[in-house]
Amino acid sequence: MLETTISNNSILIIDDEDIYRDMLSQQLKSHIENIFIAANAEDALIILSTRTIDLTIIDIRLPGTSGIELLRIITKRYPYVVNIILTRYGDREDIKNALRYRAFDFIDKPHENDYLITTVRKGIVYKKDLDKLLRENEEKTVTIEQLCSIVEKKNKSSQENVAYNIEKAISPILRSIKDYVSGQKSMAASDSKKINFLIEKLEENFEEVNLAFYKKINNLNYKLSSSELEICRLIKRGYQTKEIANIIHNSSMTIKTHLKSIRRKLGISGKKIKIKNFLDEL
Repeated sequence: MLETTISNNSILIIDDEDIYRDMLSQQLKSHIENIFIAANAEDALIILSTRTIDLTIIDIRLPGTSGIELLRIITKRYPYVVNIILTRYGDREDIKNALRYRAFDFIDKPHENDYLITTVRKGIVYKKDLDKLLRENEEKTVTIEQLCSIVEKKNKSSQENVAYNIEKAISPILRSIKDYVSGQKSMAASDSKKINFLIEKLEENFEEVNLAFYKKINNLNYKLSSSELEICRLIKRGYQTKEIANIIHNSSMTIKTHLKSIRRKLGISGKKIKIKNFLDEL
């Protein structure tokens, strides 16, 4: 038998036959504290939207929206509600459809009282199992979300490293091509212009990659000035002091002064560590 009072469980009975619906309610009343009734699918859905229902008993043949259609809606909207279907002899096709929409069990009309109580008891036990599963899934969801966050960060870091490695390999080649093109007196001006244009486009793409580098080094709180950050970026790309001076339109002496400041801020003053090697390890 069911416990005399189950305060944490509620049942909704949906049947258009007043006498049968009331009979079900009376038979369950001594076992279930919270019993709601509805004569059609529309009233049932209103109750489901305003009350916490653990188990429904649905007549397979309802006026208007059928019991099967109501079961389909409940299964979709309230997946953790357990549904028992009231059937009659000859409802085999409807029973197949009910199984498709995850009906928990079936009770024939007319029914035996003991069978009704036993079936409802099994449904409530099953509901408790569903609730336990839901709680476990919610706990796992938090863990999965945390894991996804970690994976996303690692993927982003990997993408930045891949992008940087590509740039590190290609930048020297681009510089060699530019030097070669500028030294070719016989090359048509239009071809030279086209090649330089393509190289500039590639370098612009690398600028996008380096936005990640700027962000990363800023987060490390080395307090580098904007000029020092630009010099660090160029060092990472393999440029030497004179080349950096030409690119940012400063004297080599000024660049050397910046380099001393950069080494001090990076904490490598007096150490036999190249700035480029230090930056590559970031």
